[in-house]
Amino acid sequence: RDLLGVPLSINSLHRDRVAKAVAIASAGALRKGVTTDTESIAYLRLVMKLRERVLDRLRILWRFATTPSIGEWSVLRLPEKLHWLYRVVRFWRLGKRLARTASRK
Repeated sequence: RDLLGVPLSINSLHRDRVAKAVAIASAGALRKGVTTDTESIAYLRLVMKLRERVLDRLRILWRFATTPSIGEWSVLRLPEKLHWLYRVVRFWRLGKRLARTASRK
C-alpha cells in the first residue's frame, strides 16, 4: 500500500509483525534500487522467515542446498552426462560459505 499507493484488501498484514517488517525493508530496498543476492545466506534467512510452516521452511532449505545455480556452472564445466555432479559442487560451495560466515561470528 505504501509503496504503490494501492489499498490492500487483506488486513492480516497489519497484524503480522514479521510480514510488516519484511514489507517495510523490501519497499526501502526497492526505492534505493538495491539488488538481492539470491545466493546469500541473508536471503535464505529472509525467505525462511516468510514461511509459516516448518515443512515449508525445510523445503526452502533443501531447495537452496541442492539446486545448482550459475555460480556452480561458472566454477566448473561438466559434460551433460555428469551434470548431476553440480549438486556436489553446490554442497561444497555452500559448506565453504557457511564456514566463512561462522568464522566471522
